Amino acid sequence: MTEEDNFKNLCSLTTRILGLPDGSLALKSRRSELQIPRSVASVIAMMEDDIHPTIIAKVINHNRCSVYHYQNRHKSNYANWERYRDTFNKIYKAYKDLEGGKDFFLDGDYMRVYLLKNGVKEVKNSDISLEVHSDKVTCIIKTSYFDFNNQLENVKLALKNPAEVRYSKKLTPNAKLLYAEITALCNMNGKCTASTQYFCRLYEVSRGSIQNWLKMLDDNGYIERTVIFRQGSKEILSRYIKLKDKGSLKNYTDNTNINITNTNLTDSNNARFKKPTLDEVKNYCILRNNNIDAEAFIAYYESKGWMVGSGKMKNWKAAVTTWEKKNFNKPTMSKLDAQINAWQEAKKLI
Repeated sequence: MTEEDNFKNLCSLTTRILGLPDGSLALKSRRSELQIPRSVASVIAMMEDDIHPTIIAKVINHNRCSVYHYQNRHKSNYANWERYRDTFNKIYKAYKDLEGGKDFFLDGDYMRVYLLKNGVKEVKNSDISLEVHSDKVTCIIKTSYFDFNNQLENVKLALKNPAEVRYSKKLTPNAKLLYAEITALCNMNGKCTASTQYFCRLYEVSRGSIQNWLKMLDDNGYIERTVIFRQGSKEILSRYIKLKDKGSLKNYTDNTNINITNTNLTDSNNARFKKPTLDEVKNYCILRNNNIDAEAFIAYYESKGWMVGSGKMKNWKAAVTTWEKKNFNKPTMSKLDAQINAWQEAKKLI
């Protein structure tokens, strides 16, 4: 998440808690009802996330001088202005709860902001949604067929409190940055197979620096590194990094469940894949206007036992869209072939 997105989420949190219209902090009004929360959000952003005043100014639609003024006046306002102090305390407490992991969520928007701040991403043109429930609170995360598995894992990781890493005093800033990258690269099994060279190129540092950061994460129990050697030799066959569950789940995750809407999928251990019928595949292909041969699709996956790679298929509609991208379309009938077919059909009626 960019600094701008981060601050926009903080502004949304501020307006929601104070009962203000979303986006109202960007208005030019100098009324105290807007000026105080605008100032508070700006100060928290600079104080906690080190967000640059230029970015803050852009989001709240004010100039940088105003942002620096909020920063310079903060101590005096907090000490002498009760309304400012009460507003700051309320927003700051909610923000820290959001960062540090709280035992419950105030509402769905609050939970959504928490997830977006902790690695979950959304897409604009979504064709699938993750519906996350925690007690009586619900939020929707919009994603795509191709990315929903990653985002599903990101939701689970976010609820396992990555903020513990972010605010750890035992880790350097670079080690925390590396942990975030490892988290983003992890597959469904929680494993990251990126090489040391990859991280060296990404951060433009030496191999020794990467190894030191990895050792720091390993020693503090945040990751586990595994190297697999060829039997009877020192030749390395594979290596991977796995995130370790430190048992830091909060109370709200105990009652959290995730539904996946707009598809036949559910995130449940009891959910079973149901093979589509030929008509279902045909109708879906017609709906998507993709010219996929439904019979070929069914025959292909029947021969594979409805497996995708080494795992059981979870969503046949996602497989159809994969065929689209790989251009597994049946050849389009030429105009001459169409005329011949039409003539043959007409001949049958004579």
